[in-house]
Amino acid sequence: MVNQDGVLKYLIVSIEKHPEHLGVQKQVAGVLHYLTKGSKSRPASCDICIAIINKQFIIVLFKALKWSNANLRSLTKAERVGARGSCFGDLVEYVCSTLRNLVVGLNDPLYATERWRLEDDNTEKAEERKRLQKEIKKQMKNGERLNHISKAKEYIVGCSFEKTASFAVESLLNILKIEK
Repeated sequence: MVNQDGVLKYLIVSIEKHPEHLGVQKQVAGVLHYLTKGSKSRPASCDICIAIINKQFIIVLFKALKWSNANLRSLTKAERVGARGSCFGDLVEYVCSTLRNLVVGLNDPLYATERWRLEDDNTEKAEERKRLQKEIKKQMKNGERLNHISKAKEYIVGCSFEKTASFAVESLLNILKIEK
């Protein structure tokens, strides 16, 4: 099992020390994406999503998205295919996927057992999950933040992984129920 507090603390320190280092930004977004997506051996959990939200990583993710958009905007479509443009495109993809995973991670699980409902997600926890999900959706729909999400689709055009980054942006907009 992941020591989420230790990992999240390390990510915060990394971002604070290197706020405009592309490699650090990409690694932080990638680790958050991994934690929120999970794997066969370690499925994502609502607790991890809540810990990420409580540590204010939504702010960190939106700063990274804004920074990536600004850098992509200044590159020509030909420059976006290069290493720098591709890294910024990857950052957009990781950020949007992670934000989507945070919203989805607070949903009721598809295969919840009775024990899970009674012990791990009692009525109070379920109400807290729903409240938190509504709150983060509202934060993401904030005018400036929503603009960064929408503009990302325009700025990733020409990046090496444009298709997957575009899919991540569209998936986030879809989960927020925003017309693309």
